[in-house]
Amino acid sequence: MPPFLILTRRHIRATTAALVLLPLLHSCKPGPEREPEEEKPGAETVVRTPPGSDAGTASRGVFGWLDPDAVGAIFGRRDASLDLAALATIYGLPPRAADLLTADEAVGSALATALDQSGAGTNLWADQWIAFSSPMSTAIHVLRALADPRHDLSTTFTTPEYVRSEVEGFPAFSPRGAFPWKIVRLDPQVVAFVRRSEMGGGLRRFTAGRDLPASPVGQWLRRDAKDPDVLHTLYAAGPMLHLDLSGDVAQAHFMLRRWQTRGLDGSVRLDIIGGDATTGARELTERSGAFESERVRALMRKAAFSPEAARIVGRLQLSARDVPRAPRYDP
Repeated sequence: MPPFLILTRRHIRATTAALVLLPLLHSCKPGPEREPEEEKPGAETVVRTPPGSDAGTASRGVFGWLDPDAVGAIFGRRDASLDLAALATIYGLPPRAADLLTADEAVGSALATALDQSGAGTNLWADQWIAFSSPMSTAIHVLRALADPRHDLSTTFTTPEYVRSEVEGFPAFSPRGAFPWKIVRLDPQVVAFVRRSEMGGGLRRFTAGRDLPASPVGQWLRRDAKDPDVLHTLYAAGPMLHLDLSGDVAQAHFMLRRWQTRGLDGSVRLDIIGGDATTGARELTERSGAFESERVRALMRKAAFSPEAARIVGRLQLSARDVPRAPRYDP
């Protein structure tokens, strides 16, 4: 039987549970330590901007624009030295969660090319970013914080390679050519990268984050981000296909922290649908990593996975020498 038919039949059962599983991030806590804090929606930071700037007058920060209905979201502190794709493989993330982890990196790579073509500087961004996915959409959207909230993007994107427009009242810039995002200034501090494939302006998910109370996942991300050692914290709800497990994943949580200055301490939790956690932990432990480098395969073998009820828990601490570095990184 063709493989795609096998996958389709298996996923018919998972799809029937989708209406229950999609809001899991809103109804299920990842543990007692994740009890969301009471948060006042609409809090703003006033930033003085030059007259005529596209920056506006107040900033909500990257958390203030996160879709409250997001079924997957990540907060990150940018570190260009890390090979995030390799880390996603080592810690056994499902493909959808891995796409969230590498979303900002994909934006940065495409944007660097566009900025180089225009001759503009690239020191625009602070290190904080958020990426999220929403129900009934395959697109991942990225929110980035600007290094200088007073910076007028019109002075950066002014060459013929960019088209300036207004999207639902927000200033937007679209590089010509194969650049898959619209660059939208939401407030003085925050810029959204909105997929061009989205219907309409594509901003309703962001304005929902502005106008509605934060969801539990938004509050969990904000709480995790208060720890300065947290580099990435990710929550995602399924059903999600996992290429190394016999069952699908209902929920995933991944956290990566600094450890011993330049090392990393990573942990992952996967709640699975079908099968059992004991089998799943063994499947992740015995991954072959057939298409990975020998170095990545060696780190995959070091990762420890164990069952906890219907959940697989994984952990691996990496010394500075073992941390996978981006191919172009030059320490």
